[in-house]
Amino acid sequence: MTHLKLETASPPPLPPRPPLQPNPSKTTTSIILPKPIVIPQTSTTIHGPSYRPFHLAHSPTLSPLLPTPTFLTFLNHLNHVWLANPYLQALSATSNILGFIPSLEAQLAALGMQVAAELGTITVSKLRTKMFLREANETVFGPVGLRVRVLGTEGLLRVLGVEGDRLGLGEVFDYDFEQGSSKSEGGGGFDPVRRRMDALREYVAPVVFVDDMAVGNGGGGDWVRKVAWKQEEWFTQRQNRVLVRRHRRAVRGIGEAEVAEKELLVKMEEVEAEMMAVKGRAVERLSGPLGESLLGRGIVQDDLEKGLKQLQRKMEKLGREREKGVTKRLQQSERTFQRVRKREAKIAQKVMWVVVTADDGVEYSTSLSDEDD
Repeated sequence: MTHLKLETASPPPLPPRPPLQPNPSKTTTSIILPKPIVIPQTSTTIHGPSYRPFHLAHSPTLSPLLPTPTFLTFLNHLNHVWLANPYLQALSATSNILGFIPSLEAQLAALGMQVAAELGTITVSKLRTKMFLREANETVFGPVGLRVRVLGTEGLLRVLGVEGDRLGLGEVFDYDFEQGSSKSEGGGGFDPVRRRMDALREYVAPVVFVDDMAVGNGGGGDWVRKVAWKQEEWFTQRQNRVLVRRHRRAVRGIGEAEVAEKELLVKMEEVEAEMMAVKGRAVERLSGPLGESLLGRGIVQDDLEKGLKQLQRKMEKLGREREKGVTKRLQQSERTFQRVRKREAKIAQKVMWVVVTADDGVEYSTSLSDEDD
């Protein structure tokens, strides 16, 4: 396959294409979204952000301004130009056919596929995306008073007005695993994607994820869903599964430690009861004939010390078992939780986001992330 060489020439200009028709919505630019709409990437990779697509999702808040099929089509074909995928090179013929279809959804598809086919290399993924976003803002989002961007987590937090530059995911508790279900992992309630969205719940509009549903009018029959999506889903599941497995291990360790501690506490209470009984018997003996003489009192004292010493050794043994079976296990589980939190936070900081806001009237910037600003 032939690849572009950036050091020898700039990407070729796009061929002429039918202009996109504005969305036939009667909504005016005075309509402002109560809260921004954000859509995260499915996962991250060491190879770079353009190796993972964005989730397909829509928001009831957005529907009055932009029909759901149109927005899903936009996300689908944003993935076309975003992903560094070898199949991009083979799409120009299909895009030419779609260019003759007048519907907004088909024109979005044509735009995304033409841009991707002309600039189908990893190193120009950002350039493809900037071109697509500029066109989408000018012809689809702008006319209804909206603006769409692709931002990193730090840029997203700035747009949302969140203090700090890191996404606060909160503590990882055992109920995260016990409750709910994780669709992306295939089971269990600890869902990294859900936790990222929950961390932003106060600042963003609710969204409905449709990644594993038939998108229908949203363009679900394209090459991304047929060829690439299953692979991307597998990568996402694998990445999330690592976090879920470690979280499950930590939760299991805490549960086992709690059971062991209860058993040991019962045994320790029994030893304490035996100590009290030994002391009680010594008091009884001292109240009898042995307590009347120095020798007798010495015998009672020796027996008391011997009995208490045996029970003390037994108590110390239980303490060592508690240290080994409970305290160390709890510490190990806490370290595992810390690793999960650290890894989860690192992934969350690298995830890119599709961000839809009301148009602020500022000239559109092609920046995709903070380092471009």
